[in-house]
Amino acid sequence: MFKIQKRTFIAIINQAEVAYREFLGGNRIKLNPGLRVNIPLLHNLYRVSLKEHFVNLDDQSAYTKDNVPVTVSGTVFYKVIDAEKVCFTIGKPVMAVKNVGESSFRAVIGKFDYDEIISNRNDINNEMLNTLGKTTLDWGINTTRLEIQNFGPQNGEVARQLEKQMQAERSRRENELSTQADIRTAEGAK
Repeated sequence: MFKIQKRTFIAIINQAEVAYREFLGGNRIKLNPGLRVNIPLLHNLYRVSLKEHFVNLDDQSAYTKDNVPVTVSGTVFYKVIDAEKVCFTIGKPVMAVKNVGESSFRAVIGKFDYDEIISNRNDINNEMLNTLGKTTLDWGINTTRLEIQNFGPQNGEVARQLEKQMQAERSRRENELSTQADIRTAEGAK
């Protein structure tokens, strides 16, 4: 996404790419796609791709609202909307997006119950995009999508307890439905 040009006399700026050339560390000029002159000792050239990119978020340990320890990982998709900000306001934009995404996972996961996360990942994705978007816009980066890839409890004992809880909930619902059916049958016979 962001790279410093090697020292050559001719720079080719590709389509879907913007470059900035600095003369002796100042006087930056925006270079659009095409063939450009670059004097190695006098110019520094910074290139920024305007294509959509992604960064994988490593497994993160987090706690849900109902204190279930979970592990979550995902992918953030982002696009540069202001190339000058990306070049000159932040040192390593890809690493910054990754770090903000990973820390945001813990904060957002803590707002939801375990069952909500399992059943409605879209709400979490939207909440993450809102959290990430506010931060990365200052850097000239727009986060377009976030996808949760892996989500689950941290250890097997928690997983077994959650499975028992889900089975108990299913049997309670089944009992409730059969009781309502018996009541309706009795009322119909009456």
